[in-house]
Amino acid sequence: TFTTVEIGKNTTYNFNYVSFENGLVPVEPEKDKWDIAWTYFSNVTNFGGGEVPYLFQDFIIQNRNVQTAKVMTATKAYDAFTLADVASVTFSSAQNGIGADWRSGGGPTSGPAVREDRYYIIKDGDNNHYKLKFTAMTQAGERGYPAFTFELLQ
Repeated sequence: TFTTVEIGKNTTYNFNYVSFENGLVPVEPEKDKWDIAWTYFSNVTNFGGGEVPYLFQDFIIQNRNVQTAKVMTATKAYDAFTLADVASVTFSSAQNGIGADWRSGGGPTSGPAVREDRYYIIKDGDNNHYKLKFTAMTQAGERGYPAFTFELLQ
């Protein structure tokens, strides 16, 4: 005996998800209802011995209609950045515009940490501009507890 699941195209969403027990599962937000996502990201990279698959934790992706720009605090302090400063930044529409750049990966003698020398300007699909600063990525040393501050620039 087999079961057939018919999955119709729904242009409101990017993906459809299926549970073998429950059929279609509505877990994704509508494609124009989110700006950034905190996720895992896999890539192939070369650590010197040839290419190997690598899993990035704490990776930030942006939606297709969202653009991001990095600002270094040495250029302009987070608290001092205003809507008038938006003209001075270069936006990227790359899905990994923030990616893993907001944090250090850690190493043998240190854990991963938020890079405090940068913040990001987000331009959403409605042409709103936000400044966003990551403030944490761990809680009691455990990854998976992201925190950030953001403000609509007006």
